[in-house]
Amino acid sequence: MVTPYHAHKAIASILSFKSDSVLLKKILSEPSFDWDVIVELGSRHLILPTLYIRLKQKSLLDVLPLELKEYLEELTSINRNRNLSLLNDVKEISKLFQIHSINHVFLKGMALLSADYFKDSGERMIADIDLLVDTKDIAKAYKLLLDNNFDSAQESPLYKFTEHKHLPRLIPKNGLAAVEIHSRLFNSKETNYLLPENLLLSKQIVNGVYIPSNKDLLQHNTLNWQINDKGYYYSKIGFRSAYDSLIILKAHQESTFKDRLRNKYTKNYYLMLSVLFDDVITTETFNKRSLKFNYIKYKLKHQKVSKLIDIILNKLHYFYILITRFYMFVINRAYRKAAIGDKKRIFKILKKPRI
Repeated sequence: MVTPYHAHKAIASILSFKSDSVLLKKILSEPSFDWDVIVELGSRHLILPTLYIRLKQKSLLDVLPLELKEYLEELTSINRNRNLSLLNDVKEISKLFQIHSINHVFLKGMALLSADYFKDSGERMIADIDLLVDTKDIAKAYKLLLDNNFDSAQESPLYKFTEHKHLPRLIPKNGLAAVEIHSRLFNSKETNYLLPENLLLSKQIVNGVYIPSNKDLLQHNTLNWQINDKGYYYSKIGFRSAYDSLIILKAHQESTFKDRLRNKYTKNYYLMLSVLFDDVITTETFNKRSLKFNYIKYKLKHQKVSKLIDIILNKLHYFYILITRFYMFVINRAYRKAAIGDKKRIFKILKKPRI
């Protein structure tokens, strides 16, 4: 039987560029090794094609049960074809925006895919096409896509009452992924890390597509997980984000640890990764006897306690949101009317913990 902690360690070893392949093969070949746990965890983290390709690159596909091997091979092939289609969409959008002098940069997965960070285009699962657009060009960019085979997604009636980091999603009439045009990078306006104007100023063009600078790619990947996906709040590791970081660091050996230690989020992020990945070199800053390091390790080893902690943190988070929204409900008549009309969706969200 594979415990959740050992499942995390096994996945980290598969993804890692510094793990011992001989030892890994021995672990994965054990008759008692439970692949169902790996598949469930890998699916939750959106890395099943990544696991398949990393096993292939390590010449370890023979450890997979035949049925699972065939399933992952097919899944990866579907993802590869999808990504190739998305790359064409990105190049078309990039060309359109460049013709109309729209200051923009593609973000996250599509930036990495466009710049050939992955040896295999099926390696990364991508949900949406995210791009940051200069504030002065954002309305023009949105209208351009609406005029070029995109429709605006139907948002909740409450959408207009709060500020968002991106405009309503654009759904392609023929494509495979929605487009999110961002005016800022993080959910909170008070976040002063990696300001949009600085990211746009230092952008680079690779394969005809504008992407962030190498340093900004790494920083945004780190901060997006820690802030937007609440990795810092829950002290949780995201394998897709972790692998993106390893890929960027591997491609740019000049990236130093000093560059990553500029704020509490990056310090915490690499501390978390050091629990599972040998690729992250620990220094005295990441003392393995530290309380934080042992807390993260404890959560991974004790899943029942971890889930309880996450549920409590989740309730606290939603309590804060409810207090804020209740105040708006009381003082704003238009918001109150919209909330009553959207009550089914609101109650559905409240019933489902997001951790």
